[in-house]
Amino acid sequence: MHNGHPDELIDLTDVLLRWAAAEGLTFDRHDTDAGDAWAGRFEFFLTDPDEQPDMAQWDTELAFRLAD
Repeated sequence: MHNGHPDELIDLTDVLLRWAAAEGLTFDRHDTDAGDAWAGRFEFFLTDPDEQPDMAQWDTELAFRLAD
């Protein structure tokens, strides 16, 4: 979960990927000529912009599928 501006998600994702690597976790993804191909990587924007126009207050859930 992230509470903050969506622009912060790039750095947050980097932290999550490095943490997972340090923990020995492997995500369900593979390399392609075009870049990463993920089996499941999602960002759920949980805040309604009409109810909370301040993007610094938005809640976002990140979900990354682990490899079997």
